[in-house]
Amino acid sequence: MLYLIAFVMPIILMAVVYVYNWQNRLPIKQVLLPFSLGVLAVLIYICWILFDTGQMDGVSHKPDTLIQNIPSVMLDAAMPEELIKWIVLSTLLIIGRGQKLYDSHYNIIMCAVSISMGFAALENMIYLLGSDHMVRTVLARSLMSVPGHCCNAIWMGYFCAIAKFEPSKRWFAIPLCLIVPIMTHFTHNYSIDIPSYTTNVWLDCIALLWIAIFDLGVCILSFKLLKKIKNLYLFNLK
Repeated sequence: MLYLIAFVMPIILMAVVYVYNWQNRLPIKQVLLPFSLGVLAVLIYICWILFDTGQMDGVSHKPDTLIQNIPSVMLDAAMPEELIKWIVLSTLLIIGRGQKLYDSHYNIIMCAVSISMGFAALENMIYLLGSDHMVRTVLARSLMSVPGHCCNAIWMGYFCAIAKFEPSKRWFAIPLCLIVPIMTHFTHNYSIDIPSYTTNVWLDCIALLWIAIFDLGVCILSFKLLKKIKNLYLFNLK
């Protein structure tokens, strides 16, 4: 049952984003395809992690301090995950250009969200397989990680849409396709790790409060952006 919940939660969030744009929805197949590719993208990420951490040789090292944990969080999670999702999204947009697929700002965001939710669905299952506290893992990922993936996808899709439909803004939109999702992903993951490096209860409480405030702020800004795009860019701006 917990495995079902872990897999279904990203689908529910994807469906919410899909239904929200009731005036100009993508065909279901254009939502399911990127979702499926997002699931497959996890396999590429796993290969990256196994190679990068040395687990192919049965060796895995946890950084000794928070400072030493910075490159680990960036190179093992935030950067590869968002880069892989961006590559999948860019590939779909290039392939779909001649067929006029994903022909509006919102639809590109929807494509990005579908990829990210596919990624999160399988990632949830993997985390459950290695968890000693399955209920806590499901709750944490459903309330924090999955919405975080969705919010990162909204910003990635938004800047990809800017780059596609507004050529004069590509110089800043293309870098931001990766910079914004990577930095929000990094901040979330790094903050989550803080309590495991401290022995002070008050510092742990401050860290948890910061995580809650940061995640809530990112979600609010992301869905405000989604509302803006829905209202201002209902159809593709030529």
